[in-house]
Amino acid sequence: MLRLVILFLISFFTDCKNNSNLNQMNIKSNEYYAVFVKKSNCVKIYHNDTFSLLVNTKFSKDTLNSIDYKEDKYSSPIILEQNAIFFKNDSVIKEVTIPIEVIRKKTIKNIYLDILRTPIYELSLVKSKRKIYYLILGSDYCNGSTCLEFVGIYNFSGDVIYEGVPNYKKELLKKILLKYEININDKSQVVEIEL
Repeated sequence: MLRLVILFLISFFTDCKNNSNLNQMNIKSNEYYAVFVKKSNCVKIYHNDTFSLLVNTKFSKDTLNSIDYKEDKYSSPIILEQNAIFFKNDSVIKEVTIPIEVIRKKTIKNIYLDILRTPIYELSLVKSKRKIYYLILGSDYCNGSTCLEFVGIYNFSGDVIYEGVPNYKKELLKKILLKYEININDKSQVVEIEL
């Protein structure tokens, strides 16, 4: 049985403007020495040089325990936290923590991490007959029709049009898309979050 002897947390904070953020945690025990590195990656999408949306992703390059997860190729990097920042003329309008379920999973280094169940992997713009909205898509660490998905639709002020996992309530998303006349398949300026 592993007993943690020493736990150090060293933080190096920089902002997303520099596109770098590093927190390093060294974990020592009487049987192993592991290094857990948490980094940050920022992705931004623009509309008309006035409005923009930035998603900041904090992640670990560790790997989930493959026995504990569906397929090994989806087990690294591990997404720990994501938030969205809405801008107008480079001034922050609103900062939002994306409401994604957090679950606890074990890594191959026998470290338990709180991770996002359906991390965001794509940002885009979607059209309605009168307006354009931000679309944020997320998915579970797997591939196929049974995987959970996250959908977030926001106006340029950062107000929520829809947020949720449509796997649970597909009819609600359909009602929102009809009400706002949004074609979720008519995406433009698609940006993928690559870690």
